[in-house]
Amino acid sequence: MFNQDSLPCFLRSEIRIFAECHLCQRASQLLVIFIVCLAAGCGGGTSSGGVVQTNPQPQNLPVLAAIAPSTAPVGGSSINLIVYGSNFQNGATVQWNGTALSSSWIGATQMTATVPATNFVSAGNARVTVTNPSPGGGSSNPQTFSIDNPPPPTTWVRSIPGITTAHDIVWDAAHGKLYVSISSADPNAPNSIVPIEPVKGTAGTLVAAGNNPDRLAISSDSAYLWVGLDGDNAVQRFLLPALTKDIFFTLPLDSFGETQRPVDLQAAPVNPHTVALVSENINLETGQGVYVYDDAVRRTSFVPGTTSPGGVYIDWIQWAGNDSKIYASQSITIDAGGVATLNVNPSGVSLASYNGGQIGPARFIQYDNSNGRLYSYARAFNPIDGSQIGQFPIGLGERTCTADSSLGRYFCLFALQENDVSLFELWVYDLDSYALIDRVYFGASAGTPLSTITGTPLRLVRWGNAGLALITQTDTYRGQGGFYLIDGAAVNPNSAPDSSSGSAPVHHSFVSSLAPQQVPAGGPDLTLTIKGSNFTPDSYACWNCNFLQFQFLPTSYVSSQQLSVTIPASVLANSRQLLVSVFDTHANLFSSNSLSLLVTPTPAAGSTTKVSVLDLTGLAMDWDPVGGLLYVGTAEGDGAHPNSIVAVDPNTASIVKTQQVESNPDLVSVGAQGQYLYVAYAGSTNMTQLPLPGLQSPVTWTLRNPVDSSVYWAGDMKAAPENPHTTAVTLFNLESTPDETGGVVVYDDNVERPQFVQGFGASSNIYDTIAWGSTDQILTAACSFGCLSNTPVSPLYEFQVAPTGAALLATGTAEFNQGEIHSDFGTGLIYSDDGNVADPKTQANVGSYNASGLVAPDSSLNRIFILGQTQAQANTNTNSFTIQSFDQKTFSLVSTITLDNLAGSPVQLARWGNSGLAILTFGDGSTSLGVLYLVQDASFVSSAQKAIYSVPQISTRQPELVQRRWKRISKLDIVKGLKAKNTVTVP
Repeated sequence: MFNQDSLPCFLRSEIRIFAECHLCQRASQLLVIFIVCLAAGCGGGTSSGGVVQTNPQPQNLPVLAAIAPSTAPVGGSSINLIVYGSNFQNGATVQWNGTALSSSWIGATQMTATVPATNFVSAGNARVTVTNPSPGGGSSNPQTFSIDNPPPPTTWVRSIPGITTAHDIVWDAAHGKLYVSISSADPNAPNSIVPIEPVKGTAGTLVAAGNNPDRLAISSDSAYLWVGLDGDNAVQRFLLPALTKDIFFTLPLDSFGETQRPVDLQAAPVNPHTVALVSENINLETGQGVYVYDDAVRRTSFVPGTTSPGGVYIDWIQWAGNDSKIYASQSITIDAGGVATLNVNPSGVSLASYNGGQIGPARFIQYDNSNGRLYSYARAFNPIDGSQIGQFPIGLGERTCTADSSLGRYFCLFALQENDVSLFELWVYDLDSYALIDRVYFGASAGTPLSTITGTPLRLVRWGNAGLALITQTDTYRGQGGFYLIDGAAVNPNSAPDSSSGSAPVHHSFVSSLAPQQVPAGGPDLTLTIKGSNFTPDSYACWNCNFLQFQFLPTSYVSSQQLSVTIPASVLANSRQLLVSVFDTHANLFSSNSLSLLVTPTPAAGSTTKVSVLDLTGLAMDWDPVGGLLYVGTAEGDGAHPNSIVAVDPNTASIVKTQQVESNPDLVSVGAQGQYLYVAYAGSTNMTQLPLPGLQSPVTWTLRNPVDSSVYWAGDMKAAPENPHTTAVTLFNLESTPDETGGVVVYDDNVERPQFVQGFGASSNIYDTIAWGSTDQILTAACSFGCLSNTPVSPLYEFQVAPTGAALLATGTAEFNQGEIHSDFGTGLIYSDDGNVADPKTQANVGSYNASGLVAPDSSLNRIFILGQTQAQANTNTNSFTIQSFDQKTFSLVSTITLDNLAGSPVQLARWGNSGLAILTFGDGSTSLGVLYLVQDASFVSSAQKAIYSVPQISTRQPELVQRRWKRISKLDIVKGLKAKNTVTVP
């Protein structure tokens, strides 16, 4: 039997007639026609003269809904165009004004095509369509693509020709001039001072200065310019603004009769006749003393150099807010840091204090009188005690920086090395939050001067309303040294530029928030609101993008601070993390950051698990059962709340309060009775106490131990179980190996108890992670990572804690830990991420759950929760993890849930509320971003004994116990990673 429905309609009609009138005369004729049509495969039509006439097939028209991008600048490069719609057939082509482009068919709703740069020669509009192939093909409705003239610049950069070997630069605000010292090696103007009028962008008549002028300083009344002459071992003073030579004096010999030259020079902030300088033994090339001069007369007392009795390493100096104090630091020393405080009086200068230690400012330090901070190479210091109070997120590369507290901004000019090409960028930061707020791109140079700026950055200073002046040194890879003026909105967006001419660099955009932050998989098209800065009509959202892969989304420009984006349903079909960035087709630059849109899986039928996600780039968290809030410390790269404590209501997955703190809070601990929150940092050597729940009026202090003046980083920090004022901290020196040299100290509020447990060096023990027992008298510690080869897995150490401090009481014999350790104040036992349990009173292991990962004990439920991976999960790309609950007393497995497609790697697991768990993840920034997962499941997080079950399917078999099979990111990893980024390379 054949299927009549498959035949052309006229044959179906004729066969019906034949069936009804099978004796009629047309039977034989119809059979002939039927056979002929079957053989020829003919369509509908009529017969004329023995030939069958066919009708054309109906067209299968595609529908074009959106294109991305839909604009490009005049003169732009070729782009990868993405078209969205429906009914795209395999073999379809994208048409540009009726001409086929090189096209790729992805599916019925999406295609890509390459638009050559030759289409962007002049301004205008183009028609984009999609044409399906024959037979039955057809063209879609058109979409308009605009070719626009580039937007007007808001920032400019100019170079002053003829300056290639500058040593230093200063700004004379009173006379509106910049002065540049030119080295003896300069081919055009050796041994000279060149005045620059930055508004005009012109260099004045050079003035002979002496042999190899270097450091410069302007007197407080702009009457004098002090010049250090390296080649003459002397100082020359000039009268301003005429640059007439005034007094001249040579530096004294050091204690060995060796010649000294001025390595640093600073005019006093009050008395215009006073100058301080640092001498340098030309053979030793280290700071050899600090002297103060009034005009050409040296004050009697001075601070001797390191080769003299009582001397200290000092290379660079900065006056404090008056003429009675100088802060001093070092760049190349045996102890790699520290800040010296020098007292100045009419008789001279003397050393008041010195906290030589593991950190400190380096070359070209800057003191800001308005906030009392020292700034050096993208780090901020408290000069009183030498503590690092913050650091600005940076790229790897040479840099020079300057602060301006009147604008609340910090500026760094970078030469970033990328694939043997130097990329020059100006990074602008918020001075208080340390957050990156703008990036300006100047181009590239790799031997060939493709960039407006070339050379290695040396000095950066502020001038005028909205100006920066930069000098660079000649470098083999970065090109010739030079002098550059940067002016405009990148420096001061609230003031008119001093000059509106020069080359136009381009700005990176910045993404601060996405709304919504998460959607369920399988939903319809989504309208996404992106907020940020530096958006232009040429800005387009892009998901999981880089220069090798562009996945544009239809984007509408709303303002420089907002974009509206359509995410097609096809992109949202499966659960995953979409890293959303913004690409500017004119600037050819991605945004400075990405934020994540979480496409969450649809809960399985019968599942009781609810998962909410907050887009927080968190480093640490802790739960306050008294206030019912989860407190998260966010990293410098968080889009909306950088370097903050964020209070989260996990029941509603909402942020209820934020408080800015210091750089990268990576340790948070809620104190007893929910009275205080304690915070320590990966970007600061301080610790902070914040009252709860308000978080206002924080108290911050410097971390150190009772026996030396060095400052330390916090390796671990935990609040005591009984006294809300008490905390314990492990102290790290990141300049040593091992790092754990500072020991373990106990604080009452910000007061350090005098007795402490000494660290590695004074003992052979390594204390990384700490946990309290059930009282304030017992504290335990263990090594977590980087333990010694003879003890690769740490035992448990017990400390006795008294009002006078802590003392090592006993060391366990059994292997206990290689991970973090956790308290349970209800049981008084200590729980390891290895799954082991120990009694701190005896240091003996009392059992093991035979599972490992991230551990969260809760004696109120008689449960311990362990997040890990099964063998099957570790061997897939789904980034799936399993949480298992165990009976805390019997060590038996109770139940398990599975979480698929987590964004980033889990770094912390915490219990909250009656039925909640929180997971904090850490992303690599390129393929994933860290987020906060809030898990609610009343049947899983329960004290009731239940059968073993799995989400999404019920299982009666004993499941595999989870293990830590992923690369663990420890708190020390975070601290070291951030410190490595800020390592100083002195040019």
